[in-house]
Amino acid sequence: MLDWDSLLEKRALWRGEEKTVVWTNGCFDLVHTGHVRSLTAAKRLGDILVVGLNSDRSVRAIKGPSRPLIPQHERAELLAALVCVDAVITFDEHTPEAALARFRPDVHCKGADYAPPQGKPIPERVIVESYGGRLEFLPLLTGISTTELVRRIQALGESTRAPGADLKAPPRPTCPSEGALDDLLSTLERFRAMLPQVQVAGEMLVETLKRGSKILTAGNGGSAAEAMHMAEELVGRFSGDRQSLPAVCLAADPTVITCIGNDYGFEELFARQVDGLGRAGDCLVAFSSSGNSTNLLAAVRRAKSKGMQTISLLGKDGGKARGLCDTEIIVPSQNAARAQEIHVFVLHAWLALIEHAFYPK
Repeated sequence: MLDWDSLLEKRALWRGEEKTVVWTNGCFDLVHTGHVRSLTAAKRLGDILVVGLNSDRSVRAIKGPSRPLIPQHERAELLAALVCVDAVITFDEHTPEAALARFRPDVHCKGADYAPPQGKPIPERVIVESYGGRLEFLPLLTGISTTELVRRIQALGESTRAPGADLKAPPRPTCPSEGALDDLLSTLERFRAMLPQVQVAGEMLVETLKRGSKILTAGNGGSAAEAMHMAEELVGRFSGDRQSLPAVCLAADPTVITCIGNDYGFEELFARQVDGLGRAGDCLVAFSSSGNSTNLLAAVRRAKSKGMQTISLLGKDGGKARGLCDTEIIVPSQNAARAQEIHVFVLHAWLALIEHAFYPK
């Protein structure tokens, strides 16, 4: 089970070793014989088999509110345990186009029900063929499916029910927050591999403050709230009673924001403040769930030109901000809400690290 950064690193390694990488994807809600045979057949088409797994949110949108039966982290663990599977990656979209465009496998496998000339449409065909990949079709094991297994289990339950018992099964709770929680837990598990990067960025912040420099934070919308939260906790306090630490949120003052926005335009919103407040040795922390905010990109470039250090907290694939900062943390999720939730976890981890560095008691 990998996050996208780790998977893409492995993809580059496999390409360097001239290995053929095969991709197939699905919900894999109840792993059964048909799945195992299809995955084994897919592995025979190359050297490496990567399985794209629909997230809980994706399965719910495709199959209905009663699915999935098995949460995504357990489905991923089952798939990863199969000998024929080399890596598992989850994706939130209903179809795999975005994942395929990002990963670019040599071979993309579909079930025989998609095979021409009578097969179902393949929306991702254009993407696979655009980079020189090829489509292969896997044989189907008729009579076995997750839907059929569910039907058998329900029939078994009916046959063993006591006479006179209510034959109607109680409805499964369908609380929307349950799916969001499952998605968050799965994202957190993938994010675990990035904790060393969180530590590196936290130590950079500690060194900034120890040399008497300050921290500037910036973000838009929900990310602005995260930036404000980080700055106020540094100036005020996080958990212990201690001396105030120098931090300024560039999204906090509406008079400054409206002045710059009116006179210089939205793109200069933060960069203009970096000009006035930033000094060599300071550190700018940029929050963005997309990584494409023009005012943040301008602020980062301005900060670097002034000899400041830069840290970014991003989501999705990092967007245009990817690779721009000295240190970056990209939450492995296409969901902006998951990125913002984990950004708060990260800034709290930094605050704890900073307070321990200055006030270990």
